Amino acid sequence: MLYNTPWLPEHWSLDDVYMDPSDPTRLYRKQVYTKPGCGKPQPAPRDSESVDVVDNESIFCLAIALLELTFGAPLTNFHDSIARQQSGDRLARLITAKRLTKAIRKHEEERFASVVIKCMNPPSSSPTEYDFSFENEAFRRQFIKDVLVPLYQDVVALQGGV
Repeated sequence: MLYNTPWLPEHWSLDDVYMDPSDPTRLYRKQVYTKPGCGKPQPAPRDSESVDVVDNESIFCLAIALLELTFGAPLTNFHDSIARQQSGDRLARLITAKRLTKAIRKHEEERFASVVIKCMNPPSSSPTEYDFSFENEAFRRQFIKDVLVPLYQDVVALQGGV
């Protein structure tokens, strides 16, 4: 898994991802390179609102990226009047993402729709455990099974595989 590596650090947001406007199927990770010895890059600052509204910021960002790919535009293009009235950008994103997630089955196959839904509602490793951190091995295993494996299967299918 790429989590907490130079390819996918522990803390990332949609600001770390670049979509090529000429080809929205191509996503890139923005990377700032520093000279060796300049110190370890610090994680992006996290405001208190993000902790209060989502269980796992990384999974929420994945859900938003998948929604933006599905609907072909940035999430902000889909903000309705309720989302626009919210004082915080993160809360507006959450409201819009939840609304689009409810409609995802009309636009995508079941397996992909299920992945987006599980990113918006992270799979618990047990009915009594609510630690949605990748530090939790049981959660990590459940996430791989419920999100990463189906996404991989979709990629293989799109490339002409099984």
